[in-house]
Amino acid sequence: MPLPTHDSPDDLSQEELEQNLQSSRYPSTSNVPGSSLEQLFKIPENQQYTYATFSETFERYKVKIDLFKWLIGTVGLTVITYIINWGFRDREQGIAELESYNKYASESVVYAENPRNRLLLAEFFANVTPSKKLRDCWKDYLKVVKVQADSFDARLKRSQELVAVLARDTAKSTQTKLEYLEAKSAKEELERIDNIKLAEDITPPAIGFQKVSAANRNEGLARSYEMTGFKSLLSKDLGSAINNFKMSENSYNGYHMAYDIARYLQTVKTGASEDDINWKDIYQELLRKYSWKMPADIKKELSAAEK
Repeated sequence: MPLPTHDSPDDLSQEELEQNLQSSRYPSTSNVPGSSLEQLFKIPENQQYTYATFSETFERYKVKIDLFKWLIGTVGLTVITYIINWGFRDREQGIAELESYNKYASESVVYAENPRNRLLLAEFFANVTPSKKLRDCWKDYLKVVKVQADSFDARLKRSQELVAVLARDTAKSTQTKLEYLEAKSAKEELERIDNIKLAEDITPPAIGFQKVSAANRNEGLARSYEMTGFKSLLSKDLGSAINNFKMSENSYNGYHMAYDIARYLQTVKTGASEDDINWKDIYQELLRKYSWKMPADIKKELSAAEK
C-alpha cells in the first residue's frame, strides 16, 4: 500500500512515522529480540520538535557499550602490556643465568668426572635456580645424570666382580693373566673416579667484578645470589660466599652491599689460611659494617652465630 504524502513532517501520525521507520534503509528493529519501536524511539511530546529521539532504554544500552569499550581500551591494554613486560624480564633473567652457568656450572657439573657429584650438583640447581624455565631444564638434566650415575655404579660393580673371578684363574694361562691385568686396571680407574669427592671435583673459576648496563640489570638474580652468599657464610664456606656476592654485584651493579662484602671476604681469604679463619670475627664485622639492606632473618642468624 503506497504511503500518503504530506507537505510537512508535522502532519505525520504516529502510525505513519512507524511505517516510515520500518521501510527506511537502516536495519530493521523488528528483528531485535524482546525490543519494540517504543523501546528504541519515542515521539516527542512537545509538538515543536519534529523528530524522534532515542528512548531511555536505548541510552542505557549505549552507556553499556561505552563502558565495554573503555574496559577493552584501558584494562585490557594494561594487562597485555604487563604480560609482555613480564615476558621480557623473564627472558633477561634467563640470559643472565645462562651466562653465569657458562662460567661456573659447565665446569662443575658437565665436566665433573664422578657422575655422583654431577648428580648432587644437578639436584642443587634443579631446586635453587630462580628462573622457572631454567629450573625445569635442570630437572630434565637431572634425569639424564641419574641414568649416568646408575650406569656408572653398574659398570663399577661388574668390573669388581670380573676382577674377582679372573684373580682365581690367573695361573691357568697367559691370556687369562692379561685379561686380569686389563680388568684390574679398568677397575682401579673406576674406583679412582668413584672416590673423587665433590670438593675435589669442582674447581670454580675466579669471578671478577664486571660492569653491567642498565638494560641488563637483573635485581631478582642479584637478590638470589646475595641470599646464597649469606647462606654460604653461615655454613662457613668462604670461597662460595665470595663467588656468590661477586655474582650478585655482576647481576646488578650497586645491589645492597654485595660489592663491599665480596671485597672484605676476599681480604680475609688472602690474609689467613682456612684453619686460621675466625668466623665469629667475620660475623661481627658483617653486622657492624656491612648490614645495610641485610635481610632481617640473616641478621638474626649472624647475631646468634657470632655469640
